[in-house]
Amino acid sequence: MRAVVAVTSRNVIIRGSNEDNWGGRVLVYWWFSEDIVKGSVDQKGLVLFDGVEFDNMGQRDVDQAGLDFRSVSKIPTDNLDRSLLINSVMHDCIGLCFQSVDSKGWDVKNSVFLKAHAIHMQIKNSTDYVINTNAFIGALDRNLSSQSQVYDTKAFIYVLTSFNP
Repeated sequence: MRAVVAVTSRNVIIRGSNEDNWGGRVLVYWWFSEDIVKGSVDQKGLVLFDGVEFDNMGQRDVDQAGLDFRSVSKIPTDNLDRSLLINSVMHDCIGLCFQSVDSKGWDVKNSVFLKAHAIHMQIKNSTDYVINTNAFIGALDRNLSSQSQVYDTKAFIYVLTSFNP
C-alpha cells in the first residue's frame, strides 16, 4: 500500500489574528533610503523560513498575502542572497497564502499549502523564482462578487506576467 504523507505541524508558528478577518502578514520589501552618514542605501528584504508553520494568514478579500514579496527587485548575486521558504506549511489562510509582486530571487521548496481561501500562491510580474516539490491542497471558495476578479477563485497557483520567469 502507498500513501502520500504531509507533515502539517512545525516547531515555529506564525499565527494571524482572528479579529475582523485581519489574519496575519509577513511583508518582504525593497526600499531605497537616504542616510546622512552612509549616503544612499539600497535595502532589500531577505528571509529564510525553514520548518515554519503559518496559520490563519493573509487578509480576507484584499490583495495582501500571509507571506508577501513586494518590489524585491535586486538581482541575487548567489544562493545566499535569495529568500527561501522551505520545509514549511501555510494552512487555513483567510486570504492569499503567498504572493510575489514585481519581485525576483525567491524559492519555495518542499512546503505544504493547505486550505487557503481562494488562491494559495499568486505571482505577478516576478522573475527568477523556483517553485519545487510542494503540495497544494484544498483551495476554498470565497465570495469575491464585490471585487472585479477575473481569475478562478479556487486556483492553486495564479501567475500573471508579461514575460517568462
